Amino acid sequence: MTRNVAASACAPLLALLVVTAMRDAAADDLVVLTSGNRMTGAIVELSRGVLTFAIDGAGRVDIDWNNVEALESTEPMQVELVAGERFSGSIRTASPTRLVVVTDSGAVPVESVDVVRITPLRTGFLARTRGSLELGFNALNANDELDWTIHGELAHRMQHYLTELSVDSLVRRRDDAERQQRNDVVLQSRRFLRNRWFGLGILELEENRELGLRSRALFGAAVGRTLRQTNRTILAVYAGLDYERERYRELPGTESDTEALGALEWDWFEVNGDTELEAKLTVFSSLEHSRNRAKLAVTLRRTIVRGYYWSVSLYEDYDSDPPADFEDTDYGLGLAIGRQF
Repeated sequence: MTRNVAASACAPLLALLVVTAMRDAAADDLVVLTSGNRMTGAIVELSRGVLTFAIDGAGRVDIDWNNVEALESTEPMQVELVAGERFSGSIRTASPTRLVVVTDSGAVPVESVDVVRITPLRTGFLARTRGSLELGFNALNANDELDWTIHGELAHRMQHYLTELSVDSLVRRRDDAERQQRNDVVLQSRRFLRNRWFGLGILELEENRELGLRSRALFGAAVGRTLRQTNRTILAVYAGLDYERERYRELPGTESDTEALGALEWDWFEVNGDTELEAKLTVFSSLEHSRNRAKLAVTLRRTIVRGYYWSVSLYEDYDSDPPADFEDTDYGLGLAIGRQF
């Protein structure tokens, strides 16, 4: 069942990769660089210190935000600041270091250095969606081993919401050993609140043969806060409750549990976007049994050419009280090639 869910979740990732080149709409936005160069086109987004700008007939260009002297748009934009404040409206430049967001309630001046994200509000579903797809493959004749991995992500951002879907699938097959298989599908939706607070809903479906886990379905809700966000790093924490049901191989029936959960997320990236280091630690503590679980994922990405990158990923899953004769830890290291869209 989990494999079917993983395969179904990959389908929209592949479809979005095919149509992503069609989503940039023409506009009359203006960007002026510190060098004096002027460009007209459409603001795609400002994220992680990089302004992505679509130029008619020339495609997209990535511009270091520090090199932008002026930015103008009559289209509605959402501007997010370091402190977590968000303003919606058209944009004009008051001076080389200050923007003005013209909202429905009046003009709001903001310092350019405090702006961490600009998102167009005029665009449709595809234009507000970003994602990536990674493929890893390894065949070793020495021990007749075959490995393949798939990792895909989609992130859809609206004015007050961020919805993220991630799919992980790993298969390891050896002639002299039982096949290893790991599938994990996670859907999260965040509702942005004031002062960098957010509410979070979580749905997760999981399978892990190494731990003997046939299936796990988890539903959760949490409250969190982004402790720090700049054009170099994002640090966030959240805590809440979840309810999970799980089945183990060779064991009858289904077990359920209520857990307290807590997570730490850290994301570091270069201003030019070529390198990113992302880490997430989630801890689950049962409210009904003497059991704790933990999941750690660390990924390093490095751009090869525009849109393509290589990645090195480390993961570990831990269960303090697994069923008898089952492993309590599963970990792995993977290398993959990916495409951002």
